[in-house]
Amino acid sequence: MSDDDALRGAPQSSGPETQADARGSSQATQTQATQMRGRGARAWLRWVCVEPERARPRALLRLLIHALGVLASYVVGGVLAWASGPSTAGRAAAIGLQTALVVLVTWACARFVDRRPPTQMLGSADRRAPIDLLVGVALGAGSIAVIALLEAQLGLAHYAPLALGSASLLRAGALLLFFVAVAIDEELWFRAYQLTNLAEGLSAWLGPRASRATALVLSALVFGLAHALNPNASLLSTANIAVGGVFLGITYAMTGRLWLALGLHFAWNTAQCLLDMPVSGQTLGDELLVHRDELGDDLVTGGAFGPEGGALGLSAMLLGTVLCVIHARLTLRPEVAKLDDAIAS
Repeated sequence: MSDDDALRGAPQSSGPETQADARGSSQATQTQATQMRGRGARAWLRWVCVEPERARPRALLRLLIHALGVLASYVVGGVLAWASGPSTAGRAAAIGLQTALVVLVTWACARFVDRRPPTQMLGSADRRAPIDLLVGVALGAGSIAVIALLEAQLGLAHYAPLALGSASLLRAGALLLFFVAVAIDEELWFRAYQLTNLAEGLSAWLGPRASRATALVLSALVFGLAHALNPNASLLSTANIAVGGVFLGITYAMTGRLWLALGLHFAWNTAQCLLDMPVSGQTLGDELLVHRDELGDDLVTGGAFGPEGGALGLSAMLLGTVLCVIHARLTLRPEVAKLDDAIAS
């Protein structure tokens, strides 16, 4: 398979295949709009909101419906976590319910709003899926480990190991569950659903590669803005998180497979927590394995926001993006489920 095939961005059955087709589709859409103007406000509203050829909401409306469902799931999980107080079991139940609701909302939106098989948004659950997961885990954990090593070697932070007791093991188990939930929730929202529908919506106006690339950038920007209200967030951390959205989404944009992003997201967050680093502005680990004293400049280490807010984290994400591209190109085969399949009818 060629690199152009790997980066092809238009749907095979529901969108144009070439730049000329994209322009023709755009002209046809404009012609339909002109016709609708003469048929009254009701017909115009229906054309604006509904894809007549597929009898489903247009891309932006689909994204809004899904986002409202996901946010409602977060509210339910947050209320249950607040009601459970300090109970570890109660918080675990809240996290589990929230993730189950996000999965259900995404499945329902794919099935009944998008009118597509929900499994298309994950990619094939074939024998490569565990490999992709492990590659993501290795890349996420390895990136944070390298950051910690550089901090220690350059005098930017000091790490002191701690004794691991039964209480620490219990907290570590709860945090692992939490980060599994975070990875599933955010990857289903920002990559599987959002990126897929953005690419499909843009394919009527842009060429194949441009629609895919633009969808990746837009979803990454939304991902960054979604973290802008986190504790200790700054303009730099928000921009870096947007780069992280590209880091997480590039493999999915190239292959239509979500497995690597799931493993990467989980391991990146978990490794930060286990090394006593703030995770996107939040301190969650409470010194499980090591105690970390930050000594360097916040612009380098990320300060209270964590590595994602500094130069070291940005460098790791940029290098990781390159490695993800290399991995996708080396392992891409004709039978791999591409994003084109995920956005096709």
